[in-house]
Amino acid sequence: MKPLQWAHCITQLAGYKRPTHFIPLVELPRNTSGKLLRRPFRERAEVLVLGRSAES
Repeated sequence: MKPLQWAHCITQLAGYKRPTHFIPLVELPRNTSGKLLRRPFRERAEVLVLGRSAES
């Protein structure tokens, strides 16, 4: 997480709402109507943060 983003989190969010991990993305996965595709996002987060495989 960049220092500016972290500073914003510290000053604006309560301790229990602060992110523990920050995954920079160039683009969020979206469907044809523009809605966020949550499953691919969660699967990628599990692999990067928790070390789980996408198949588990």
